[in-house]
Amino acid sequence: MKLERPTLPELGFIVSLIGVFLGAATLVPDYYRLEAVVAALVASVLTIYLYFRYLSPRPSIGPIDEGYEKRFLIKFPCSESEIVEANEIAKRCFGKRNVTPDEHFLGLYRHNRLVAVTLYDKQNKRTVGYIDLYPVTKDYLDGLRDGRYYEDELNNSNVLSESEMASVEFIYVAGIVVDDRLKSFDRSQASACLLLAYIKYFDMVLCSQPERKLRIGALAYTPDGARLLRKNGFVLTKAQGERGRKGDYFERTIHAKRGTFGAGHRRELRLPETICDLSIMEHFRLFSSG
Repeated sequence: MKLERPTLPELGFIVSLIGVFLGAATLVPDYYRLEAVVAALVASVLTIYLYFRYLSPRPSIGPIDEGYEKRFLIKFPCSESEIVEANEIAKRCFGKRNVTPDEHFLGLYRHNRLVAVTLYDKQNKRTVGYIDLYPVTKDYLDGLRDGRYYEDELNNSNVLSESEMASVEFIYVAGIVVDDRLKSFDRSQASACLLLAYIKYFDMVLCSQPERKLRIGALAYTPDGARLLRKNGFVLTKAQGERGRKGDYFERTIHAKRGTFGAGHRRELRLPETICDLSIMEHFRLFSSG
C-alpha cells in the first residue's frame, strides 16, 4: 500500500502522538531512560502505520466493475450556478482581489457557455475544480503576449461567441484550479480529472475540422505553473520582463492532422478515466446546429 502525504490535521496528530510517547518516557527512572525512549519511538511509528493503514479515510483505486460509480463528473457545458461555485474556489485559492468578479465571469459565460469546464465531486456534492479557457481573437492573444492587454481585459469583443467556435484559431487558457479544501489524495485525483477534461476539450476542437491549427497561450505566475506548462508542451515565448506585465507568457501550437491531442498523454489518462465520468462532455456536440 502506498501511504499518501499527511494533511495538516494528520501532521498535527503525528507530532502530538510522538510528544505524548516521549513525555511518558521521561517519567521512567534514569537507568531505564534510553530503553524507554526507544520503546516510545517504536510505539509511535507502529501507531502511525496502523492509523494510515486502517483508519485514515483514503479512497482506493481498484478494478472497476459494472456496479462502480465514478466519483467525479465533468460538466461541459456547465450551468451558471456552477460558474459561481467555480469562482468561489478561485477566491479562496487566490484572494478575492485577484479573481475576476462574478458578474464579469458570468457575462463571458453568457456570451459563450464553452469558456469553462467544471468538475463535480459526487462524494462531497459540490463543484471542486474548473478550467477556464477562452477562444479569443488573434489581436487579444498577440496583445497578451506583448503586454498590451491584461488578463482581466477579456470581454465580449475579444472572446468568440459560441456560434463562432467553428472558426476558432486562438485559445487562451486562463487557469486550472482545484478546491484547496480537498485532502491531498483527493486533490491529486481531481487534478488528474481536469487534465483529462483539458485534453478531451482540445481533441473535440481539433476533430471539428481536419486541417485545424490552434495557437494556445497561457500565463505562468509561479515556478510551479511554468513547470506544469512546460510539461504539457508549452514553450516560454516572452518573460514578464519583456512583456512589462506580471507573468511569463507561454505558447504552443497543435495541428489536427498530427492526430489527437491526447495521444501523447496516454499514461496520465489511465487513472482519471477510471474515476471520472465524461458522459456529459462526450455527448455534447461542439458545433451542432441544435
